[in-house]
Amino acid sequence: MQAFVEGVLGPLLEHDAEHRTGLVAVARACVEHPTNRKRAAATCHMSRSVFYQRLHLIESLLDADLDDGRTLAALHVALVAYGQRAPA
Repeated sequence: MQAFVEGVLGPLLEHDAEHRTGLVAVARACVEHPTNRKRAAATCHMSRSVFYQRLHLIESLLDADLDDGRTLAALHVALVAYGQRAPA
């Protein structure tokens, strides 16, 4: 499971660590509100334009389409597993 999480979220975690962009939080909001980007942006306390910029960055880093159901499902599973990992 750890390998799966790292494979899916690794690029986002690395980018967040280097640039403090909060991409994991954006991904989580996207998964929680897949059909309502306005609500997802509000969850992250971002304007929609900034939220969309972050979504495009996520898609670029993951080489994935966040409108694809399989991509969202994989992201959801990875985020749940990441949230339940044991503290280091």
